[in-house]
Amino acid sequence: MRNDKMCTVVCGGLLRRGEEKRRRVTAEKGR
Repeated sequence: MRNDKMCTVVCGGLLRRGEEKRRRVTAEKGR
C-alpha cells in the first residue's frame, strides 16, 4: 500500500507537469 500511495502522488505530479508542458508547447505552436 505504501508503494501504491507514493506512486499515485509521484505519478499525479508528473501528469500535472506533463499537462502544463503540453499546454505551453501547444500555445507556443499556435502562435
